Amino acid sequence: MRSGPLLLTALLTVSCGGNDAARPPASGLDATTTTADSPSTTTDVDYFRAEGSRFCVEVISGSIESQLSEKPGLLEDFRDSDIDTLIESHVQTFADKDFPDAQAKAAATAGCREGLVEYYQRLLSTTTVLAAPVEVARYSGSSDTETDDFTVSGTWRLTWEVTGGAGIGVTVRGSDGRQVDYISIDTGSSSSQFRTGCTCYLDISSFGATYDLVVTDVP
Repeated sequence: MRSGPLLLTALLTVSCGGNDAARPPASGLDATTTTADSPSTTTDVDYFRAEGSRFCVEVISGSIESQLSEKPGLLEDFRDSDIDTLIESHVQTFADKDFPDAQAKAAATAGCREGLVEYYQRLLSTTTVLAAPVEVARYSGSSDTETDDFTVSGTWRLTWEVTGGAGIGVTVRGSDGRQVDYISIDTGSSSSQFRTGCTCYLDISSFGATYDLVVTDVP
């Protein structure tokens, strides 16, 4: 298995382990039934099976789609991987969570497995090649400046490395000069993502800092 799926497995393990609020309700909703003939409570197996499938697909697909937006080539890594083993690792993480009883656990984990098998089958049959992020512009300096216009089609990212001084302020302006957004940036390296494409420019205020800014279009 290539490094991409190995890293993703670790990411998804964290996602499944940390999303207690979204798991099938081992506590909270009462997925049991009681009949008039019998006062005993029985597990609603169909409920836990459906919720197991829904929850696992929701968590795994969300994480995978986020990874694919950053690394479109990851889809090819999946095609070269042992998907059955990957699915079982997800299911095992889910099975380690708390359930009301053994019946609920068996139903939920079976649903998780079925949902993930179907999801991966759809994913691997995808023929669309996702476009890779494209660097649109790069701006470096240590003084106040207004950049040239740049055009981004949809979601885009501003990445920075800032050293010295008291950081910088970056105003994102439309080509007509209207303010679209403002970011106060401390020294260090990080990034910020924007959801709407535009033809924009950056109005950079430097407070004694040196900066390197990169605008990336994320299709």
